[in-house]
Amino acid sequence: MKQTLLNSAPNRKRMVILIGTAIIPAVIILVLAFALHPGLREKPEEPLKSITIAVPTLPHSGLMFIAMSKNFFQDEGLDIKFQPYLYGKPALQALLDGKADLAISADTPIVLAALKGENFLVVAEIFRSEQNTAIIARQDKGISTPRDLKGKKIGVSKGTNGEFFLSAFFSVHQIAGNEADILDLKPDEMVEALTAGKIDAAATWHPMIFQLKQRLGERGVMFSGETFYKESFAVSAAAGWVKNNPDSVDKILRALVRAEGFAADSPDESLNILAKALKMDKTVLGEFWTLFDYRVSLTQALLINLENQARWAIQTRLTVTGAIPNFMPYFYTDGLKRVKFDAVTLIN
Repeated sequence: MKQTLLNSAPNRKRMVILIGTAIIPAVIILVLAFALHPGLREKPEEPLKSITIAVPTLPHSGLMFIAMSKNFFQDEGLDIKFQPYLYGKPALQALLDGKADLAISADTPIVLAALKGENFLVVAEIFRSEQNTAIIARQDKGISTPRDLKGKKIGVSKGTNGEFFLSAFFSVHQIAGNEADILDLKPDEMVEALTAGKIDAAATWHPMIFQLKQRLGERGVMFSGETFYKESFAVSAAAGWVKNNPDSVDKILRALVRAEGFAADSPDESLNILAKALKMDKTVLGEFWTLFDYRVSLTQALLINLENQARWAIQTRLTVTGAIPNFMPYFYTDGLKRVKFDAVTLIN
């Protein structure tokens, strides 16, 4: 039988050698190209961006705790570090001192900081309540009506919304500021002082209100002010940080909006998250949980609230500024407009 040239053993061997000689250099070239060209390699995961937020350990910060627990921040590529504070005033001060990138606080510290000309921006409101702030008084000190507060020792954390609430309450009930002995106390100090009878009343917020009601029992009486004050908690950031990190602002807001939806859809699990974060009994927290409105927004109502408090601060000489500032430049609306457009109702 005749053998073709290709089928002969020597020719087959020679062909294999020729093919191998051509392929091996090509493979080496591809390997080197893959190793040396970064675009051909699989990109490593980018590290999470580290951001520090000064957070009051209060139910007011609920959306922050939910977003952290459900990994909503991590989903956005953020490594959020919470810097805990007892309440909002020192949290905002940490931001102003450059110790945090963002901070959560009530409306009053925001107003007082703006009146001092501090350089910061409000990026979103995350909590509202008409019944979270109140005055708890001792009936065994002769207090059963608002007018009985005249001449009494009243504890309040100055520079907070508790001070504004107390002043507004006095105005509504025609009590002059100098007709009571006002003592500047931290929230936890007020609880102990009122329980021990060292003060006669305290203007504060939950969970301190609940604690005092439990401790005083029938000896206590509560005066609220839902008709004249709606409390707000907001997220603020250094103006320069916002300018340099608009994408990070958007990511934080997206995480908070997800937390808002989760709180609405899964209230029981949200309550569990807050109870664990605040180291509170779930049953106790549930007693006043329904008083809270967790929504991410920037509203005209907040603007009016800030203007009213600025007017109060000027009238009570808490500031040397003689004019109500224009608060619109203190709002950063672009981020929330990109994330949840209809949540911004500010009118410039």
